[in-house]
Amino acid sequence: MGDTNDLDTRPRYEQIWDQEADISPMENKFYAALFYLNPVTTPDEIDQHLTRMHEDITRRLRPWIEHYVWDSSPITVEKVNHENYTYIYLELNMGITDTDEWLITSILWDMSAIYEDLYIRTFDCEGDHTLIEAWEALPDWLEPSVARHRTWINHQRIIIIPDLFYKDRGLHLDEALTFLTRASYKCLRVLEIENTMTRKCEEQPSKALQGQMWIECLVSRQIAGSVMENPSAINHAINESLKEAAYISGTEALKKPQNQAIEDPVLLKFRTRVETYLMMKLLWEKTAPKVTFDNFKGAFVDHAIKDWIKSNDIEISSTPLDKDVETFNTRGDLLQTELVRLMRIEAPVEPVLVNETPTEEEIAKDEEQASGSATVQEKEMKDMMSKLEQLFKDGEAGLDGIENVDGDSEQTSKGVEPQFWDDESENEEEDDDDDNDEEQQIRDYFNKEKIDIDEDDFFEFFGKEVLGLPEEQLEALRSEFSQNVKKNGETKTSHTAENYESSDNEYEEDETFDFSKDDAVEELQESLKHLMESLALGQDGPASTLFKNMK
Repeated sequence: MGDTNDLDTRPRYEQIWDQEADISPMENKFYAALFYLNPVTTPDEIDQHLTRMHEDITRRLRPWIEHYVWDSSPITVEKVNHENYTYIYLELNMGITDTDEWLITSILWDMSAIYEDLYIRTFDCEGDHTLIEAWEALPDWLEPSVARHRTWINHQRIIIIPDLFYKDRGLHLDEALTFLTRASYKCLRVLEIENTMTRKCEEQPSKALQGQMWIECLVSRQIAGSVMENPSAINHAINESLKEAAYISGTEALKKPQNQAIEDPVLLKFRTRVETYLMMKLLWEKTAPKVTFDNFKGAFVDHAIKDWIKSNDIEISSTPLDKDVETFNTRGDLLQTELVRLMRIEAPVEPVLVNETPTEEEIAKDEEQASGSATVQEKEMKDMMSKLEQLFKDGEAGLDGIENVDGDSEQTSKGVEPQFWDDESENEEEDDDDDNDEEQQIRDYFNKEKIDIDEDDFFEFFGKEVLGLPEEQLEALRSEFSQNVKKNGETKTSHTAENYESSDNEYEEDETFDFSKDDAVEELQESLKHLMESLALGQDGPASTLFKNMK
């Protein structure tokens, strides 16, 4: 496999194929690989599909690459070929949050709904981030040592290659691709993991947009042109200076930028990340509380941009005119404007500033809102599950959760009358009593007159009087019926209770579901619970996909 230096110089899209290639915790990156797998598709056809997918993902990411303020740097997308596989490879340098990671994941999740044969593998320096989010729902066998390359995104589902395939170890990438190509139908699915994935993806892109904000500050006109040509780099420049300041003790962190005068200042309005703004504000509170935040902000940003230009050997652009600065400041939020046009969002999203030190009143208010934030759908779900649990635990309970009490029950014997919902229910019970009295009168009359009606008599009455069949057709039906109904080796036209006494080996019994055992009832209850949870997801749930396929 070569020495370590050789491994370090290869592209990451090649390193992911190595048997033991793990990402260093110091390498804070997010990766995704998109494969088109179909056993009957030729290599040329696969290449055509991937070309179309590459154009699709590039189109989806273009507004974000051009206008989004990334935590570190924009994501890169390329179509590559390695180990006889052509695939699409994505790589993202991450920052201090996982917002960008989930933004990309949500875009891939939405894209997967279009392509049935698209299989997506995502991971970062900590492993599979989808499993980390849903760790409580993972199967016991899916430990980190065996989880490698087993979890994939396919058609807005999370599929897991089962442990029976190379048990007790992780998979090589080529092994996983072989299994998915030949036997993807054997993959496992865990509803809780898919629910977590759906919930996290539904938070995007709103959550990412809530983390972007406008700030205004004075910077030197000399460097304003470089900022205007690359506005998304301002956040990265500020972050680098914040990291540097974190290693300087005391007020030394601000003495240098604070004491530098801004030459020929111009007011620039640009977008940055909320966490960057809050970290800069926290640094101001800790080191320079006597200076106004506006003055501190301008001096710090001006110093950060100059350091960024110097460290990256960036050529300073021409000095902008006042009208150029005004045009730059009034350009608006190009990202959200484009997302609204593409119908990715309905309306612009406002930033959410987190209060670093919330008051007791704010904490109490948040807790109260959280406790009362259950939606009507969630309440109905809980009510339905409660009734289902009561139904399974109480053999006498009906589907509405009310116990079915008859006249011989223990409650009636103790003088406790059954309770009903309203007068209408009482009237229905009286009608049932009247019907029972009429039926009893008919039985008494038949017994008195010694009238005995068996099934053959009813068959003849129904055929002649109700259907109006002639005698010849009636006899033909009786003959056909008697030949098809077999009990104890005999042909019967009249069936009594004795005729249905048969040996156990006369009939085949489906033993796959044994409802006489408690575990069968529990399994059915768990299945119903999963069905209700799936229905609660609406159009995004697995049940919705099943119903669509049944049309």
